[in-house]
Amino acid sequence: MHPVLFTIGGFTLYSYGAVLLVSFLTGTAFSVHLGRKRGYNPDDVIELCMGALIAGIVGARLAYVIQNVPHYMSHPLSAFNLREGGMTVTGGLVLAVVWLLWTQRQRGVSVLNVVDFLSAPTLLGMALGRIGCLLHGCCFGEVCQLPWAITYPAGTLAPGFVLGPRHPSQVYEMLMDLV
Repeated sequence: MHPVLFTIGGFTLYSYGAVLLVSFLTGTAFSVHLGRKRGYNPDDVIELCMGALIAGIVGARLAYVIQNVPHYMSHPLSAFNLREGGMTVTGGLVLAVVWLLWTQRQRGVSVLNVVDFLSAPTLLGMALGRIGCLLHGCCFGEVCQLPWAITYPAGTLAPGFVLGPRHPSQVYEMLMDLV
């Protein structure tokens, strides 16, 4: 696991954030390519991707906060601190899709056509995001004894989790996203 890429002065670049940036840029470029083939203006596609990114971050954080209500009831302002981590891909995907459907209906654009050409870039972005999870040391699987199991360094698993080799669930999801 390699959660921190580097620290310069007081600025720390986390591997998860860096991978998410690469994921977003790659997904956006792929979306522009596919959108152009369907006759969409590249600027409109980039605007669509930016909106989906913002909705995705809000949804991912909101879902995490809802899953951890007791903590955030006693520390409500920390819900806005994205640097402390805590996002769920499901929440991000749900709110981004809801935002996408709503905005495209408002514009009178074929929602199915847009969802169709954004699906592959979304899955590519999700696949790259799992690399961020692997580097960060989160989203790990159950304990197992398979030859490809991953052993996390001491101190990387949350308290209460058993140390030992685990399923590389991040790798499994990445492969499924790519398929």
